[in-house]
Amino acid sequence: MVLALGAPAVAQAQGQGNRPPDNVLGATDAVVAVHTAVSNGAGFVLEGAEAEVITHDAVVRSDETARITTIDGRELEGTVVGRDEAAGLAVLSVPGVRVGTIPLANASAEDGDDVWAVGRPLGYSDRIAALEVDDLSDEGASRRIELDGPITGDGLGGPLINGQGAAVGVVVADPEEGARAVPVGRAARVERAATAQPPPWMAIGAGVIGGLAVFVLLITWVTSRSQRRGVQRVEAEGDSTQT
Repeated sequence: MVLALGAPAVAQAQGQGNRPPDNVLGATDAVVAVHTAVSNGAGFVLEGAEAEVITHDAVVRSDETARITTIDGRELEGTVVGRDEAAGLAVLSVPGVRVGTIPLANASAEDGDDVWAVGRPLGYSDRIAALEVDDLSDEGASRRIELDGPITGDGLGGPLINGQGAAVGVVVADPEEGARAVPVGRAARVERAATAQPPPWMAIGAGVIGGLAVFVLLITWVTSRSQRRGVQRVEAEGDSTQT
């Protein structure tokens, strides 16, 4: 069942008690709306990645930027800094996003787990779908968390949250099976790859290599100049002898 929440309204989650767990409601601050000229969806910020938003690749499509709306109504611009097209994921850099964060779940979702998919269709309100994990399909990049109910389009790219308020997946669209979720561990790897900084030794190595290159060029230039002078000297001595 898909439920619209206008904070601070209380959600009624059919089949899982009268409302989502407090941990789930507390995690919704980290969810943002993601808009482009032709699509709308959701995204969220993982704990430890406070300036990056994870979303579904189909939400941003081929665009390199997207508009981000936070829970407090701020409009920001996000720039795509990483994609995993095989998994259907994208990472946007959003400086100054300053929203809550969602921790990474310690364990993967299992069959029968109660989960909640969170979208933010209006920027200000949450849309929460109370679901159950139906199955885990395939392996690798094509691995998906199958769910027992539908998710509206504005929930695509949003988090799939467990009862502890931790992210277990990213909601994506499957052209044949409808909405599913990519295990969040893969999303975390995409985020780390997109924002990874080269280790210090690489910068040092680049400096050393650059210095060596300059040194070699200098030696080559000096040697060439010396050789030219030597040739000129020999030619001058030869002219003197002929004279």
